[in-house]
Amino acid sequence: MKKMKITYFNIFAICLMVMAVFSSCKDENETVAGNGMEITGFTPEQGYSSNEITITGKNFGTEENRAEVYFNETVATEFISYSDTEIKVRVPVGASTGRISVLKDGNYAFSEKDFTYLEGATLESISTNSSYIGDEITITGKNFFDVEPANVKVYFGDAVTTATSVSETEIKVNVPQDVNAGEVNISVEFVGYQTLTGLVFNVIANPQITGIAPVSGLAGNDVTITGQNFYGADEELSNIHVFFGEYEAVVKSVNSTQIKVQAPVSDSYISDGYIDIKKVTIKYDGREDLILGDGTTAIYKILLPKLTSVSPLSLGIGDELTITGENFYEPSKDNLNIHVFVADNEIDQKIITASTSEIKFNVPEDIATGENIEVYVRFDTPISGKSYTTDKQQINIKASAWSKYLFINDCYTFTTSSGGLNINEYSVANESNNNSYRIWNVTSVDGLNTQPEGYDPSNAKNFAIWDFKVGEYIVFKLDISSQENYWLEFEGTSPNQVNVSVSCGTDGSNFGSNLDTVSIFSVTGSNGYKTYNSKVLSLGILQSGLNYVKVEFSNAGGGCIRNLKITNTEPDSAE
Repeated sequence: MKKMKITYFNIFAICLMVMAVFSSCKDENETVAGNGMEITGFTPEQGYSSNEITITGKNFGTEENRAEVYFNETVATEFISYSDTEIKVRVPVGASTGRISVLKDGNYAFSEKDFTYLEGATLESISTNSSYIGDEITITGKNFFDVEPANVKVYFGDAVTTATSVSETEIKVNVPQDVNAGEVNISVEFVGYQTLTGLVFNVIANPQITGIAPVSGLAGNDVTITGQNFYGADEELSNIHVFFGEYEAVVKSVNSTQIKVQAPVSDSYISDGYIDIKKVTIKYDGREDLILGDGTTAIYKILLPKLTSVSPLSLGIGDELTITGENFYEPSKDNLNIHVFVADNEIDQKIITASTSEIKFNVPEDIATGENIEVYVRFDTPISGKSYTTDKQQINIKASAWSKYLFINDCYTFTTSSGGLNINEYSVANESNNNSYRIWNVTSVDGLNTQPEGYDPSNAKNFAIWDFKVGEYIVFKLDISSQENYWLEFEGTSPNQVNVSVSCGTDGSNFGSNLDTVSIFSVTGSNGYKTYNSKVLSLGILQSGLNYVKVEFSNAGGGCIRNLKITNTEPDSAE
């Protein structure tokens, strides 16, 4: 035969049956106990779980060796006070209607009357296990009482607040401001009805900013704001707004200890080249602002590109222009993040040489000439779609074709006597082999000439004229785009007292008197054919349009002039 398992509950059940037999012989207000322990009464006679019940009687013993208290078959777990004649205890969750019993050391006592258990509210869960002070949380359960929110007290440890709304299954409440951070027990008191316990919640301390790094940088560069308990996550970036002073930054990422942003870019030009930020504010949708800085001392400096100079202030088409400044952005490949404008025309980024403090380029031919031409730079910042434009500097641009010179590239030759007026394209390399680069060899008075096969004389930029004789001359045709002063520069040498004169006209045959004359004598002897000196002839003011410049040799004696070029920038004094 299988043996029956003896348990404490079996013994207790037997005791109940025995007691039932003897109780019929006793007074209706008393119970029988082996040690004289008895329950004389209890109040109140009905209640919900967690309600406080006071049980009166005798021989209950002491707190150190207290009895077990049952509500019908459910044992109480929360004692409020205990003495030999009185026990205060809370009705346990899951109790049922029936008598109250006290069991101790094998002795027992029962109430004469039944305690009526009221089916009250129960707690089940919280919408989140942790949150910040001030956040709204939702407590769910069953059979919540139909009372006003003000009559529902919610305890977060020792801190108490009232509900914001109550339904049969939900209580909404904000985490109170005076609660301490950390794990707390939550209890809910329906005033006058029931107090519920059993939920645990983690209170997160209020967020705070502790620092910012670096403390300066170009607009659009990355900045890290450090702190504690920051709200939000990367998927909630739209709810976070960071302001450097009045300028809103771009939020890139966020976690509990770091917020990464891009320093804001001003929409307007800042002449100082920087913005001192004295306060950083983090704004959260529906939350209190976080602030770093007292508003009086700079805590971050936003650096912005600034032009300090352009040089030269007056130059010609083809000349190199240098823009210097501060806080220029690092050039990207092919300078695609740098946009230079001259007279509102953007310069081809491929001809720009750029660094973080300097931009250089040669003024292209399609740029308009004139005075007070505006130059400025627009930088694309690291923030997508955001750019910054510098202030505008002014320069004067004069007509030129290459470098600062309007090189002569259309040549007509004339001579008043037969002989060999040789016109070559000049370069140092060709100096000793001028026949290979000869453009014209004038052989008759009417200007008939021969030139190397396949050579285009209009491509010539520098000229060398050899073996001239008295009265011979050469005429260059110029297309001038702006009316101003011009000069003819060249290098000349001769072993004899040979003068070179210049005159101008508006066609290729009629010229006025000589405008200027200069000697090209260098030294006597053979060195007079190779000792060159720089020479300058003034052309005066030339009108815009076609002009013809006549260069004439005053006497025989041989020699050479070379590297002829015309400029609208007054040359230094020649030798």
